[in-house]
Amino acid sequence: MTLERYIRRVLALQAVCALALVALVVLATALAAAPAAALTLGLARAVAAAFGSALGILATMVTARSVIKSGRAVAANPHLGLLPVYSGLLWKLLIVAGGAYLGLAHFGMKPLYLMLGYITMQAGYVWAGMKPGGADRAHRSGPK
Repeated sequence: MTLERYIRRVLALQAVCALALVALVVLATALAAAPAAALTLGLARAVAAAFGSALGILATMVTARSVIKSGRAVAANPHLGLLPVYSGLLWKLLIVAGGAYLGLAHFGMKPLYLMLGYITMQAGYVWAGMKPGGADRAHRSGPK
């Protein structure tokens, strides 16, 4: 499996996890809240979970971009191979922290649901790596 195909598989798995999480949040809110408040409360929670999920998917895309750039950098200069990985981690930190700040402070989202969305996406990323043909096998070359 090529690295690009693996990245597409991880993003697809994360998208399915995001949709399932948002549906679960809406369903749980509808069952637990009073009928009059269920719609607005469920929608606010679902939006926060979707926003956190989007942050997680964006973080995966930034990581994938830095890994691909790292492979190209090693080909050009072996001493600079990890530079794109470290800069990608910095961008990932800035995007996730900035996005969390924006969601919490500016949009007033509930922190539990925003972080639940982000954590679920990270769990999807780890789960995709544990599946057969996962991350440790995606870029391995040589005989099997």
